[in-house]
Amino acid sequence: MTGPSHPHDPHTAPAGPAERAVPALRMSGARIPFGGDMAPGAPGLDGIDLEVQAGERLVLVGASGEGKTTLLRAVAGIAPLARGRIEVGGADVTHAPPERRGAVYLHQAPVLFPHLSVEENVAFPLRIRGVSRAEIRERVHEVLRSVQLEELGSRGPAALSGGQRHRVALARAVVARPTLLLLDEPLSSLDPRLRHEVRDAIVRLQERYRPGIVLVTHDLEEAGLLGHRIGIVMDGGIAQLATPAELFRAPASLAVARFLGYRNELPVRRSGGAWVSAAPGGAAVRLEVEETGVGDAEEAAAGDGVAVFPPGSLRIVPEGGGESRVGHAVRVAGRVVGVGYPGPRPVARVEVGRGTGGADGPGGEGAAEGAAGGAVFEVMIEGEVPSAGDAVTVEIEVARVVVFAGR
Repeated sequence: MTGPSHPHDPHTAPAGPAERAVPALRMSGARIPFGGDMAPGAPGLDGIDLEVQAGERLVLVGASGEGKTTLLRAVAGIAPLARGRIEVGGADVTHAPPERRGAVYLHQAPVLFPHLSVEENVAFPLRIRGVSRAEIRERVHEVLRSVQLEELGSRGPAALSGGQRHRVALARAVVARPTLLLLDEPLSSLDPRLRHEVRDAIVRLQERYRPGIVLVTHDLEEAGLLGHRIGIVMDGGIAQLATPAELFRAPASLAVARFLGYRNELPVRRSGGAWVSAAPGGAAVRLEVEETGVGDAEEAAAGDGVAVFPPGSLRIVPEGGGESRVGHAVRVAGRVVGVGYPGPRPVARVEVGRGTGGADGPGGEGAAEGAAGGAVFEVMIEGEVPSAGDAVTVEIEVARVVVFAGR
């Protein structure tokens, strides 16, 4: 993932001791039924325990239909809670109406009042609260400066670009200084340039006003750029909650790893204190790594597992490769079966095994014992682009391999 487009560090520690004393959001033992079906056993999210600090951004990601938006709507008070407790800023709001929760919910396609100017749109939450005209004027100008729209205050929504309208909606959401800001896929309808623009505005507003933010997205890159922590919503709960670095370094399960895009997998079996992959007619690859989690319990007990290889942990070694760039590496022989361009950098599909020989990598110290046996890996190409049919050597950075016991 590339770095953020703004000068702010999105992963700076979000809160000092005073802010951490009372979380912006606390959910305890929450059960949230899908579609409002309160019957026992109805599908939904269960056992949800969450805390979000003031100034922290928690990003929820997951496949469609897993309940990300349902969770957000329950916090906002517009989806029912079958069980559990929700606190915002230390106050129990479990049964409070949406307008009395200290939280603002912003949909992915926010609507501005078409007959009001930018300033009047932003001022609206303050006007209905009876704030004085002088304070309204001061706070509206301040928040418009924060989203870099102070020169457009007299314009109507129809005269704004899509990114500008999103920034006005964000300004209106924070002008009353809520404890919690709930953002439902705020960037999904924008083109890449406008996403940068609105992402910058979210960070600037939070740095100034310090609300806790819970943001829902289906985009892993967006989650990694914005989130202090990321929650994977899966199978009726939160499968993993971690910082971006922790999440991508150590996914909690094979299902999470697959969701994160770990497409390269290899069945392995425990042998002599390590994990070894072997196939008929091919030699073995020995991976001296510990398992991270457990998949199928019966297969785990039998010593079966799955090794997954994060993006960037595999590379094609030039002919005559020389020393490894990493301390502990395994090299396996393979043949290119195709090349594609999922982005700016090409990716080769390399079949390894099929009886071809392999060699220990210079940093491998005997860890490699040949080819992996018929697996096909997707490998990012760094230099010259090979052609289909080319014989190549693939280097595996062993320290980044993740093994799950069971399959």
